Amino acid sequence: MTPPTPFDHRKNLHEFRDKLKECTRTAVCGRPFVLVGKLQEWLRSDATPTVTHINRQVHAAYRNRSEPNLPIRLQIFDDESNGCLVIFCILHTIERGDLIHAFTEENKRDSHLPLSPDDVDRIFRTANATHLTPAFIEQQHRFCPATFEYQTSRKWGKDVVIPILSKEPINEGGTAHLWLIVVPEEFVDKGLQIESSRSRFDAAAPGSDPDWRYEFALKTFTSKDHTVFENEINAFNSLKDHKGMVKYLGHFKNVEINRTTDGGGGLTASSSPEFQRTGNILLEFADMDLSVYFQNRLPPALSKEVEEFWKALLAIAMAVKDIHNFKEIRGEEIREHYGWHTDIKPDNILNVEDTGTGICKFKLADPGFAQFDSKNKHSDIPKRNLWGGTKTYGPPEYPGESQQPVSQAIDIWSLGCVFSLAATWAILGYVGVLEFNEIRKRKIQVLHRSRQAEGLENEDPEGDQFHDGYQLLEIVTGWHQYLRGRLRKCDAISTQVLDLIDNKMLLTNPDERIKADDLCSQLNKIISKSSKEFVDSVPLEIQINLKEIDAAVSNSFESTRRSKALAQGTVNGTTQEPRKSTAIDLMLKTTHRQSILPPNKGRVQLGRQSMGGPLVTQTEASSEPSPHPSQKSMENTHLGRAEAGQSKTTPTRNRASKKSRQHPPQNVFQAREAVMNRDKGNNKIWLKLSKHPQSKKDDVLENYFDQRDIKFLVDNAESMKTDWFQATYLLQTLVMKAFGQDPDGMDLNFTTGSVKVEQEEKPSVFVNKMKQGPPKPGVVTNMVESLSKIFDQYLTRLRRSKDRTRDATLIVLTDGLWSGTKRKEGVKEKIVEFLAELDRLNHNMKHRPFSIEFVQFGNDSDATRRLKDLDNFLRDKRTGKRNQDTSSNYKDMIDTEHASGDVNKMLLGSFVEAYDEDEDEEDDSDSDYFELEDASPGAYDPRWRPPPSIARGVNPQSWSPPSAPPPLPPPRLALPESGWY
Repeated sequence: MTPPTPFDHRKNLHEFRDKLKECTRTAVCGRPFVLVGKLQEWLRSDATPTVTHINRQVHAAYRNRSEPNLPIRLQIFDDESNGCLVIFCILHTIERGDLIHAFTEENKRDSHLPLSPDDVDRIFRTANATHLTPAFIEQQHRFCPATFEYQTSRKWGKDVVIPILSKEPINEGGTAHLWLIVVPEEFVDKGLQIESSRSRFDAAAPGSDPDWRYEFALKTFTSKDHTVFENEINAFNSLKDHKGMVKYLGHFKNVEINRTTDGGGGLTASSSPEFQRTGNILLEFADMDLSVYFQNRLPPALSKEVEEFWKALLAIAMAVKDIHNFKEIRGEEIREHYGWHTDIKPDNILNVEDTGTGICKFKLADPGFAQFDSKNKHSDIPKRNLWGGTKTYGPPEYPGESQQPVSQAIDIWSLGCVFSLAATWAILGYVGVLEFNEIRKRKIQVLHRSRQAEGLENEDPEGDQFHDGYQLLEIVTGWHQYLRGRLRKCDAISTQVLDLIDNKMLLTNPDERIKADDLCSQLNKIISKSSKEFVDSVPLEIQINLKEIDAAVSNSFESTRRSKALAQGTVNGTTQEPRKSTAIDLMLKTTHRQSILPPNKGRVQLGRQSMGGPLVTQTEASSEPSPHPSQKSMENTHLGRAEAGQSKTTPTRNRASKKSRQHPPQNVFQAREAVMNRDKGNNKIWLKLSKHPQSKKDDVLENYFDQRDIKFLVDNAESMKTDWFQATYLLQTLVMKAFGQDPDGMDLNFTTGSVKVEQEEKPSVFVNKMKQGPPKPGVVTNMVESLSKIFDQYLTRLRRSKDRTRDATLIVLTDGLWSGTKRKEGVKEKIVEFLAELDRLNHNMKHRPFSIEFVQFGNDSDATRRLKDLDNFLRDKRTGKRNQDTSSNYKDMIDTEHASGDVNKMLLGSFVEAYDEDEDEEDDSDSDYFELEDASPGAYDPRWRPPPSIARGVNPQSWSPPSAPPPLPPPRLALPESGWY
């Protein structure tokens, strides 16, 4: 097709509008902005060999001019430093490009934008066009969005468009919100581009022109937290040149626009803007914090990896040392200060990984509570009053604020807690970290009950700190001893770090804790000595292939992290097909592997046989290494492993069901972690546990729940007393996971008492009710009576409703003893009676309108048999299989699961065939509950309960690490594909 001539004005105007639309983006605030650079590039390009696009558009703008010559020189649009091309585009957008000469006559250029309303009105007055002023002012802000500049301070008003394309919440803290933002490269100045080169990525669809963007972390404070905002800016400015601190890139203040959104997060048609003043700090993009690093990286397996990991953490100690002894250079003057970070924790330690070299660096972040004092003010040990921080990692003398001045030793304690978790991960993997956290929580719970009984001042019962309010928990020291017994031969560092923690860092008396500079010196000696004493002997072929495999995992992770737009389905209007998972996708990257192994120069390939066997270095092969967590199976993890050398036992039931589920099972710990992380993006910085993590529905449950009520019935008989903490934790997890699935909120009843919850979604409400309705002495459960009340309520509502009442699932948390039920068969009879009436009223029993899930606590064999019998009695009596006969009215509407089993099955097993069917191939034995082939000590038992010294507080102070790992409950199947270490 022949291109339009310069005088084909109609086509030229349409061409401009199309290009303008192509160059327009929408910011997260809902306001459009223009990629001005891209639009200008097109205008200055050739439309034909002799005519540029701007030539065409100017002639189109002056198409009604009767004079032969244009009132403006076209060359002015080619002047990039003193031109007026953007002003012309603004005028052209409001269809008055023919007034550009009025602006040039007033010497207005693009560099003067944005123009004030008075200037615009005055110029338009000369052309008798003042009615255009509002339209020009509105459009000019689209063409003049803000530009992010390196380490500068800016103040932008409500009219300025902040060109943020996406803004994902990462964390909501007590004083600020943390976001991951994406900004087009055009609005990132050169200095900031250089400093942030690793966060640059191309968001264009394959085959399209590049669409370069930058990722940043943005920390936002509202006006009420202005003091914290200013304090953090001052701290970052003071520490901005320190390599161990996360990089401060600048800050700005602006008036932020919030609008009402629809259910999908988009702006509603009637949304009206709301304004609030905010302070914002722009920070270096990091891949993840240390907590998420533990979850998404495999622990070190080679001695060099161990060394590099601790060397990276040494940088955090160095950063603390420099904060404690801070030097400020002002011209020729050097001023010395004492400093306190105040909030050292895994969430504030960031992993910044060089995508080119694979070198991992840890950096300290979030100095929002940091304080500095001149050394001239202190003649002795520096102390001052502080506020802020995180209770879990704070010392006994500083629970988040100080009534009395405290020393810099509070940071040493916090760093000792971080090192304790780091050593746990290095030795046991991520599951070990979860166990350690849970053990401390249980200990605090025991102390809470003990002090409550004695009428003493109490600690937070939900805490997980490392002390009891006065001194270090003995269980922490015991855990460290337990870790020492599980060290690998290649790890000569972690045990020495544990010694440093026990003897120099986690000391009750702050004056006895090691100083930061001495800590760095000792850590450096430990690492240096280890590198000389132990060297891995790994065949070169293995090294090369290990690095290749790890690099492939890294690339998979990188592509997932960078393709947020792809995950949403389209990029630049192009639909993307979902990519199938491969073996590489299911693996985790190993810490520091890329930086320590040699490159593959000869492309030596690893054979199949080698890939299948265990990876043991020649040096390690001479001894029996401690079991190390595996990503896809928990068989050898601390959550279900026998001591090395001990014979393993396997249940007789077959775990490989032909009708396997689409989603892997989750135990309660995995489910809790998944819920906490599901709204925080994919491996983003500062991913941490939020007080309100339930803002997004669970992906697995959403496939099955549709207008279905969720009801909980909790057995609070005296027999449940020893399991009450576990029942509360599980109930809280189930409520969190099921958020949003019940349209009007979930219900809770107890088998005895009047305490209840109706139509609620907040987990805290359910936890509080569990505290109000605990088991009491002499109380027994009549399960027939308890079920009757719920059945009667449902049937009454069904009879009154003109339309069909919503389906419902009842989840019963019980030990199955039911001592108050005279005839245990009465439970089955009551259920049959209920189903018969339900069938009469509903006339559609095929889809399981009401289902019951029994979740068993404890290991009483009669209770297990009883619940299993309830699960099975709706089976076809002829075949023993689940009732699949479509001519039968009663589908199997009952399911059972142990409290240590799959949380997904607890929520779905009673009405989703795929989850209910999973037991068919397991029940091959004649008994109603499966037996173990080997009943030897340490054998897996799905009805296992934690020992009294840990779970129920029996003589807790005398706890000591076991000689072998306790037989904790194994998961029902493999771990989730995302990995859990």
